[in-house]
Amino acid sequence: MSYAVPRRKLVAFRLLLALLPFPTEAASRETFDDAKDFPSFFEALGIVQQRSVFIDKKISREKLLQTTLQALLSQQDSYSQFLNPKEYQRFKEYQQESYVGLGMELEKTREGDIFCFPYPDSPAQQAGIKRGDKLLAINGEDIHGKSLFAITELVKGKIGTQVKLSVSTTKDDTREVIAVLSKTRIDGVTTSWHASIPVIRIANFSSQTKYNLIRNLNNITPISAIVLDLRANPGGDFYASLECADLFVPEGRMLASEASSDKEIPYRSSGIRKFHISNLIIWQDHLTASAAEVFIAALTENDRAVSIGENSYGKGTKQEIIELSDSSALILTTDYLKTPSGIKYNGIGLQPKIRLEGALTTESDYIKEVLQLIKQQNNQTYDNGER
Repeated sequence: MSYAVPRRKLVAFRLLLALLPFPTEAASRETFDDAKDFPSFFEALGIVQQRSVFIDKKISREKLLQTTLQALLSQQDSYSQFLNPKEYQRFKEYQQESYVGLGMELEKTREGDIFCFPYPDSPAQQAGIKRGDKLLAINGEDIHGKSLFAITELVKGKIGTQVKLSVSTTKDDTREVIAVLSKTRIDGVTTSWHASIPVIRIANFSSQTKYNLIRNLNNITPISAIVLDLRANPGGDFYASLECADLFVPEGRMLASEASSDKEIPYRSSGIRKFHISNLIIWQDHLTASAAEVFIAALTENDRAVSIGENSYGKGTKQEIIELSDSSALILTTDYLKTPSGIKYNGIGLQPKIRLEGALTTESDYIKEVLQLIKQQNNQTYDNGER
């Protein structure tokens, strides 16, 4: 199967304060007769509604069902959730490159912790939020146990609205910062230069990442060595990461595969490869996750790049946004992801080719390793840019 990177309507989930465009599709639906298939459930639900001292008697049956579904999903899978019609509409409104917000992504771990990833020069970064800070509270309200969408709702407001965030960088370091909502444009791909080496920072993967990456690469090529910085990249759109990998990998190579309970789908490079770079180096760390890991595995296992840094996070599952008939939606984990060689890495992560530990934490230290690696690679024989 030759993968031409079609724009299918699935995502590797990340619901963020700076949400990016994710397509959606209606699910194939299997209907149930409430009374026939779930008599005890609906009998119990009616009794709860009528007799529980903790349940508002005015709560609708629909709300009770939604709450039950949300509880089921949150208990079984921290990445899945249910959005009612109003929430789903706001979710789609958030999917803009330009929006009023803090310019910060949020990533939820398997344990339910929420971590912050501010964009460069964003209100969040200007307020002092650092990449990988743990979010504890918003305007004094504890966010523990809340869905990512519910958290984004806590920071909505007009331009100029102040938001108080409680965060921690380490276990013993809790602090409060004040950020101001502003009109923010997301620039997920940026280039900087270190020791004559271009470093392209990919903050996330969205429908625009491929085009932004091409623009940045065209501005600096031809050049023999490039660093792609994916540190603290929480992922994003699964297919966008494959589109980006497709720019570097020769035709017909395996990029990734997804495995559900009843099938496995392989994805191969399409042959639209545009960039032949002799020394392509990827930076990764323990916060590199999801679609970013897909991209890294596609390049490193096809011998198109060398990765350096720390072991990645290990989020090897894919979530699908499924629109329901009443305009609500499910965000549901539907597949495990595999590397080109067929390895499942969920909960394990990807090991870098060159591991940086101890004091090697600054960009200067990374660059030193990059220069040494380039020197070693230049001593090898290349044929038209292929190793």
